[in-house]
Parts: sequence; C-alpha cells; structure tokens
Amino acid sequence: SVEYNNGQLADLEVVGELESPESLSFEMPGEYRIEGRVEDLDNKIYATINVVSQNLVNNPGFEEVDLSMWTMLTDTNEEPGFLSRAQSDTKSGEWALHFWDDQRMNFTVEQRLTDLEPGVYEIRAHIQGGDHQDDDQLALYAFTSEGEQTEPFSLSGWMNWSQPVITELEVLDGTLTIGLRFDI
Repeated sequence: SVEYNNGQLADLEVVGELESPESLSFEMPGEYRIEGRVEDLDNKIYATINVVSQNLVNNPGFEEVDLSMWTMLTDTNEEPGFLSRAQSDTKSGEWALHFWDDQRMNFTVEQRLTDLEPGVYEIRAHIQGGDHQDDDQLALYAFTSEGEQTEPFSLSGWMNWSQPVITELEVLDGTLTIGLRFDI
C-alpha cells in the first residue's frame, strides 16, 4: 500500500518494466536495488533488498560458555592456559575470546564444520590486540579437500580491529576446517 503525505492509504499496483525479485539472483551477500513505478503516479519507486550471509560457525562470538566446538591447542598440543572468555574487549555481543601472556604464545583456535552444502564459502574474523612484534606470524586459515588457504593479518592495538577474509573457498565434500594461527 501507498501512504500519501496527507496520511491517506491506498492500494496501488506496481507497473512498468519492474524486474520481479524472483527473477533476480541474490546468491551473493550485498545490497540490491530494484526500480519500478506505481500506477497513477509519475514518480519512480525503489526497493532495497539486503542479502546477508548466514553464519554457519558454531558459537562464533564465544558467547556460550561451552567452547567444546572449538579446538584450542598450543604448538605442543597442550591446552593454552592463556586463553579465556572476556567481556572487556568485545566486537559485538557480550563475550570474546581473550589471549594474553607475558611469554611467547604459539597456538591455534579452530573449528571443523561438517555437513555443508557443496559450494563456495567465505570466512572472516574480527581480531584485535597489542604487543605485536614484526616477526610474529598471525593468520586466518581454512582447510578443504582441495588444500589450505591462509590470510595473514597483524594486530594494531587494543580495540583496533583487523578483519582478515578468505573468499572463494570451494567446499566439495561438505567439510571445512577454519581457524586462527598465532605465533606471537
């Protein structure tokens, strides 16, 4: 329905060369704008359709106390005592995964996703922190049946967020392992 500037409501038809939303491809996340015209009005109308991706990661923001879906290990296959859930430095939500130690840290945080539909995926992370040295190695990574892809990132200070992204991850067998690797 249309609401006129005097508050009156009317049901009017959309006319013209309007492409129906069913015929448009909304496979990729993004903002799509379609244009049309309403009968008996000269002005064009616009509809904006926002397509957002579905997050398939379990407990992606570490909001739940149960972190068993995540594998967190040091380079010597031990549980890192320097990882914890914290509320002091979140990007969104109320919790985040926090790491700090006065010694060098070498660890991974990863999750194996199964039963995915074959297709192309994208992963991203939001990370912040300080006390980063030039020779430190930090990377977002993904394993598929086709191999490993990595995206290096750096830390630029407390609450200065980095967002590494890996695009075009082709999943053929329904399994994707994602993670973050820190050698700092």
